[in-house]
Amino acid sequence: MRLLPFEFERIADEKVFISNLSGFNQILNTSDFDLLCSDTGKISESLLTVLQSKHFLAAPENISASETILAAGYGKKLVSELVFRPVFMVVPTLRCDHTCTYCQVARAPIDRPEFDMSPELITNTVERIAQIGVAPYVIEIQGGEPLLRFDLIKQLYSECEDQLGVGQFNVVIASTLSLLTDEILEWCKPRRVEFSFSLDGDASIHDNSRILASDSSYSRAIHGARSVMACLGPDRLGVVTTVTKALLTEPEKLIEGFREAGLRQFFVRPISPYGFAKNWQDNSYTLSEYFDFYRRFLQELKKQWEAGYGVGEHSFKVHVKRLSDPRFNCYADLKSPSGFGLNTLLFNFDGKIYGSDEARMLQRLHPEIDFSLGPIDSPELVISELTHSIIDGGINFDKPGCSSCAFQPYCGGDPMQNISLFGEPIGDKSLSHFCEYHRGMFKLVIAYLSGDRSDQAFAAALADE
Repeated sequence: MRLLPFEFERIADEKVFISNLSGFNQILNTSDFDLLCSDTGKISESLLTVLQSKHFLAAPENISASETILAAGYGKKLVSELVFRPVFMVVPTLRCDHTCTYCQVARAPIDRPEFDMSPELITNTVERIAQIGVAPYVIEIQGGEPLLRFDLIKQLYSECEDQLGVGQFNVVIASTLSLLTDEILEWCKPRRVEFSFSLDGDASIHDNSRILASDSSYSRAIHGARSVMACLGPDRLGVVTTVTKALLTEPEKLIEGFREAGLRQFFVRPISPYGFAKNWQDNSYTLSEYFDFYRRFLQELKKQWEAGYGVGEHSFKVHVKRLSDPRFNCYADLKSPSGFGLNTLLFNFDGKIYGSDEARMLQRLHPEIDFSLGPIDSPELVISELTHSIIDGGINFDKPGCSSCAFQPYCGGDPMQNISLFGEPIGDKSLSHFCEYHRGMFKLVIAYLSGDRSDQAFAAALADE
């Protein structure tokens, strides 16, 4: 038997994860891994069959065929990643009624209407979406707090019906829900409109980081979430949790917050190093601290599952799905090339188009650099030298620190974060927040997938939710 190229990562003292270019992978115990590297003749027949089927090993006469299969597998994955199917983000206003301690874009004060998109730009935005995209269109309304200009959202929806076609698009409004009213919900009810909001723990933790001067942000969020689920249904509400320093020691409070709201699906993430968020030292922590929290959180979540209260957590889910199928690519962070321009186009209140939400965050932080793809009312996108370098930086196949990583076939590239942290799109992977986070997530997921029966059942349940 001949070895074919592969990379490996030690998951624990007794387990090793191996993968190859095509995205095949296998979890081995250390003794089998040692035999794979030194004496394949002593590998059990059953494991030998598996390793041959996944093209880690081949008989001499099959080497050429196996190499062709590996190359073809990589080609299919690359083609699937290159499909242009963006989420169209629209920022009707940068104004916000909250002062969040980890705000990434430096929201504008509520009394500054110059940070609103003009009605003419709404028209231009829909024209560009119709020109660039294909049905079904996904349109995400970002902010600031977009409900401050619900009139612009209604205009956008109406023009989408005229130009994109009734039933050919979905709209997701990312909101704190603090300004949600019965009138807004009644308008949304017969339309293809969903909501996404943030819930960062129980009342004390949420209100400590998401500050609303006039009221409790937590109370408003919970009331809004219940109203959306009652009027529109639970399937039309998404939830994101940004883990702050105050939550690190009390993962149980996060689940308590979700149970109180009656929520069953959410997405947990660490604080982003983008934009202005990294300047808030009160919320700073290491990813090692984050994973200490996340492990305890998963243990608590597992107890909830075993007690009959199943809650889905999407960051775990997407990493499981990516490992099981490298061509599963609905999550932009785990795409190579990155999702910049391919998964996202953002139409900003200032009249410019950006290749990602992170690009507009960096634009706010570095106004002297043009991160945009040109003006919304221009007939063509502007592809600058910086844009070319961002696209190249988002391909992990040939990058130092990525090309030799066992998780490379399943991971992505984040050139915008590299620019934010290192000043250029490739960055130092040994110091990369992106690399440390996703590598940690993959290792944690694999530990569950290769754990005892209860761990495997829990991982499978989260993946299926």
